[in-house]
Amino acid sequence: MNELIAFEVVLVAGAELKAVRDQLKAAVEATPKKLETITPIVSFLLEQSVGVIKNHHTDTPEGEANDESKKDK
Repeated sequence: MNELIAFEVVLVAGAELKAVRDQLKAAVEATPKKLETITPIVSFLLEQSVGVIKNHHTDTPEGEANDESKKDK
């Protein structure tokens, strides 16, 4: 009876290992496609963030004071 239980455990472990390998293979195959999708989005968000930071810097009195002090130098 113990041999039967041990055999079943080995079968289940083998099936789990195969499932994990299949998932890993699928993830590796999907990575380039996901990168193609997300790269333009990240680039757009980066450009927008830089624009907002630049606009905020010029809109604040502190930013204007810093700009004037740089011009004086």
